[in-house]
Amino acid sequence: MQNEKNEKVMRDIVSVAIENGGADAVVIAWSSVSKNVTHTFISAYGNRHACEGLAGELYDRIVVESEEDEEAGD
Repeated sequence: MQNEKNEKVMRDIVSVAIENGGADAVVIAWSSVSKNVTHTFISAYGNRHACEGLAGELYDRIVVESEEDEEAGD
């Protein structure tokens, strides 16, 4: 049941991104904690190469820039 609910949420997010934002590729990731267990949900919609590019850009923005900020603070 929970998996079906998450799939519907992802479809709804993708629909809004495509219809209202003009997206041609969407990468979704989120986590939730239940009974001290973290569950991660990740989906990609669209052209594989575009999704890979989005994932790479996301990594750069979250991980690489964060590491650079920490190094600048040292």
